[in-house]
Amino acid sequence: MTVPSLDHIDAAARRQSYSAMTAEIKLLDDLILHINHGTALLTGHKHDRGLNFLMGLLLSRAFNSLWRAREDAVCGYTAECLTLCRSALEHWTTARWVELHPRTRNRWLWTILAEVKRPTKRPPSIDQMLKDLGDLGKIPRAMYDVLSKFAHPRSAGLSWMIHFDPASTYFHAGAHFDDRGLKVCLYFLTGVAQACLEPIARLQNRMLGTVDADWLRKAEELSVPAGAFMRRVEADVIEEAAKVGG
Repeated sequence: MTVPSLDHIDAAARRQSYSAMTAEIKLLDDLILHINHGTALLTGHKHDRGLNFLMGLLLSRAFNSLWRAREDAVCGYTAECLTLCRSALEHWTTARWVELHPRTRNRWLWTILAEVKRPTKRPPSIDQMLKDLGDLGKIPRAMYDVLSKFAHPRSAGLSWMIHFDPASTYFHAGAHFDDRGLKVCLYFLTGVAQACLEPIARLQNRMLGTVDADWLRKAEELSVPAGAFMRRVEADVIEEAAKVGG
């Protein structure tokens, strides 16, 4: 028996994902790439070695996590995708919190910039930062609670690794298309990607004195179908999250 390569299995799952949710994947791609386009406008400038410098790092890391998570999503690596999505949300949370508390920036920068001394205080936890954001952190906190269940060896992440019947058990080692899992992944990725656009606009304004008009227009255009998609699938996603428990 010839065993297909992992690349072949990935490609097959990817084709199924595109067939099932072509428009939704395209929308996610546009959102994630727009994050990159927004931060690219700030590359090559002299940075302040302070708040804006840290924001650029955090938002670039969020972009990297989202882009890699997107590939896991379309190949059917659900738990891996949502773990990376959690990382992106953590970096968005940190960026948003530091914006509100700019004097804390050295709690992160001391490990990057030689001229910065190690502060006496450590960064707060992600949970604490989300609580400190108040109403702004309410929805992200709910998302973070679900995503955290996939990032650790608990039932939520493990439940996507297997399916079985009375006669056989099948472990999903490698890619595995699951339309429910794809929908869940796209919901969370779309939400986090959309959230990243607003701090990028503020970063542009602080560094350049204005927000790039074309970039802002496109961001606003993308936010309309992104919000509509999330509202459309939210009930299904909540139902799936309830099934896997914690």
